[in-house]
Amino acid sequence: MMFSSCTKNKVKSPALTEEQLVNLYADALVLRHEAHLMDEDTIETSRRLDSLYTSYDVSSEEFEVALQNHKQDLTAWKEFYGKVVKRLAILQEESSPKKQ
Repeated sequence: MMFSSCTKNKVKSPALTEEQLVNLYADALVLRHEAHLMDEDTIETSRRLDSLYTSYDVSSEEFEVALQNHKQDLTAWKEFYGKVVKRLAILQEESSPKKQ
């Protein structure tokens, strides 16, 4: 009985693919960095993050659980973060003005 009350409110890991989680994490990093650069207030940043989570059909809690699951294994986290870095490079390339 005691165990059921401890796990009752546990947020389960979302059904995001690895690629979706990489993309979501990269998008969230970009969004947070933009907000910092623009001195955006925390309410607006939270609203934009909520919109981002909604676009991936995931809650902020589910997103955090998925990240924590990856962080439990350092090797897996390094591999995951390497994919995020590659995704950020692609996003940067896509947003850079094209040379003619």
